[in-house]
Amino acid sequence: RLTARQLMFTPPYAELETVIVSAHVARRRRLADWRGLRLGLQEGYVAHLANLGFDLEEARAQPFAELAALEGALLDGALDALITTNVTARNIMARHPGRGFGIRTSLTPHLHGAAVRFGEHELLRALTIALHAVREDGTLANLFAMHTGVPLVAPREGL
Repeated sequence: RLTARQLMFTPPYAELETVIVSAHVARRRRLADWRGLRLGLQEGYVAHLANLGFDLEEARAQPFAELAALEGALLDGALDALITTNVTARNIMARHPGRGFGIRTSLTPHLHGAAVRFGEHELLRALTIALHAVREDGTLANLFAMHTGVPLVAPREGL
């Protein structure tokens, strides 16, 4: 596995929301409101949320390398909730409609860009050019909506 310091990223092409999905229906507005419950998240979110000042240790958040294992832990009851994007949350809710899962808390915007190994400047340049082209002609938005079921939201300026 590579860390963020070993990667380079294209400019972001999508803005997703980082949310908490759970079957618990109590209204919780902040990550701190989930204290004492078992939270799971994908490893890639640890640095993102820690950089934003979220205390994942206090929240007892457990990182998972694979999304399938994270979802399985939620389904098996090993987790009370999971931190993910709004797109992944909606997909989980759609796959398990009878489980009562819902988006309970919205945390922060989450920007997405393509990642390449540090030093792969030509590959990064080629991906950046290709992403720009498919954003401009609408292909990226169409593919994103087709595969996620939600429209692509372009990153806001200043994020």
